Amino acid sequence: MEKVAYKKNGKAEECYKLTKSGRETAARLWGLSYAYHAQSPLHDLSIAGKYFSLPQELRESWKTEIQIRNEFFEQLEFLREQGKEGEANRYENMFNKGLISMPDATYTSESSQVTGFEVITNSYGIEELMAKEALVQIMNYKYETIRI
Repeated sequence: MEKVAYKKNGKAEECYKLTKSGRETAARLWGLSYAYHAQSPLHDLSIAGKYFSLPQELRESWKTEIQIRNEFFEQLEFLREQGKEGEANRYENMFNKGLISMPDATYTSESSQVTGFEVITNSYGIEELMAKEALVQIMNYKYETIRI
């Protein structure tokens, strides 16, 4: 782990994040193969805040950006199996051009509705936001965002 300093509302704060070695150790010892790769502390703490605000049964459905990407590619394979090669290729090309991007996380409600969750920072451009929204539409997710 390493200590990270950041500013929140003009005040100096500290938190800790796993290093690459820490993520590898967590994967080896506890099977945490989808350990979150830390970005900015405010962004990551906002994601953690959302996760911990959910009831336990919804937390169990939580998926990370990597897991969402895997599901997206599984969906492309499903489309191909259904004879929808053109649609799958179009989405794959959009992804390769950066026109489709994964949200930070998803969770599934008791009614089986998947919600994509995204923490939006000041560094996001319109293209990035549109790429996130494209994925949400393709995967038929509800979409929830917070701006920090």
